[in-house]
Amino acid sequence: MKKNFFTYLISWSAVLALFNLFIFITPSQINGVSKFGGLFWFCYSLITLCFVAQLICTYFIFKTKSLKKVFYSIPLLFTSYFALAVMLLVGGLCMAIVQLPDWIGVIVCCVALVFNVLAYAKSSLAVQMIDSLDREVKEKTLFIKMLTAEAQALSVKAQNDETKNLAFKVYEAIRYSDPMSSSLLKAVEDRISVQFEEFSKRVISGDMQNINACFTELMSSITERNEKCKILK
Repeated sequence: MKKNFFTYLISWSAVLALFNLFIFITPSQINGVSKFGGLFWFCYSLITLCFVAQLICTYFIFKTKSLKKVFYSIPLLFTSYFALAVMLLVGGLCMAIVQLPDWIGVIVCCVALVFNVLAYAKSSLAVQMIDSLDREVKEKTLFIKMLTAEAQALSVKAQNDETKNLAFKVYEAIRYSDPMSSSLLKAVEDRISVQFEEFSKRVISGDMQNINACFTELMSSITERNEKCKILK
């Protein structure tokens, strides 16, 4: 990520340098009127501010170590590019039209700036909401994902064909269960955890005397959880 940002920083610096080159290499007077008066420094400051804001926005996007979050932030990155382009266009026109009354130029530039800020805020909020939703879904599906992995590993540890067959049935039941959890399912999920631990002990030890009872209780609890999941939807 740091390498990518460094590459971007080089491009950003080149564009900023090119902007300043065009600004200061062009004639300082237009029709006998100095371009450095009136709105020039006001617009120049706003455009430079947008350049800096765009750089900061990109830095925080590339700073994250999560590729998924970077992906979610792509619309935010495009919004910052768009905001900079709008300010370059509006500010450039205001600087170029020396006859433009100051108050009109100030209003136009401020409107463009506010528009850019609102667009950025909207995109930033959307990214935060998506990321928050993604983390919430990840937390809610963690129980079934972890239990599925444990059940799959258990089927490999089975001592004989009968215990292997029972362990595989448990794995299949858990695997095809509704992955979404809820606080209302905590009681039955806690019971499933305890029963699965007990069932695991029977499978690994090859305790054929009590394994069927453990299997029946566990499958019953898994079915109960699935039925409650349907009700909660």
